Amino acid sequence: MRLGLVVNPRAKGAGDPQLPARLRALAERAGAVCEVAVTQKPADLPQAAAALAAFGMDVLAVCGGD
Repeated sequence: MRLGLVVNPRAKGAGDPQLPARLRALAERAGAVCEVAVTQKPADLPQAAAALAAFGMDVLAVCGGD
C-alpha cells in the first residue's frame, strides 16, 4: 500500500516537530510505503496534493488542522 500523509505540525494537538517522521515510521513499520507532505497553511495544500498525486498513493491520510 502507498500512503500519502498530509501533516500540519502547527495544528493544536499536533505540535510535535517530530510528528511527521514518527508517523512515517509507524506507517512503514505497518508495511506501507509512505510519502509525507508537511503543510503550514491552507495555501500549501495544492502543492502538497500535487506531490502526493505524483507519488501514486492508494490512501490519503490527514493529521492536524480543521
